[in-house]
Amino acid sequence: MLNSLELTGRASTHVTGVPELAATLHNEAAQAALALREAARVDGLELEVVSSYRDFARQEAIWNGKYQGEHDQGGTDGPERRSPRHCPQYTRASCAGA
Repeated sequence: MLNSLELTGRASTHVTGVPELAATLHNEAAQAALALREAARVDGLELEVVSSYRDFARQEAIWNGKYQGEHDQGGTDGPERRSPRHCPQYTRASCAGA
């Protein structure tokens, strides 16, 4: 069970960095995510994490940036980033140049 600090992103004792996925994930999800990525590779698919854990300070900066008009309201942070899930055919090829 998560405590109040973990729930609000003021502690990171419940998450772990997963360099292979360039993500920070819940401890219990990290190994499952790596296994999922490997299973997808066997099937010829390449999975990519597009969003993961953010601590309170990072989330606050994103929120304030959006409120002040510094960040896109559509969920991107920085340069336009389109993932396959935002593409009509759910493939990298359909997002080429996006």
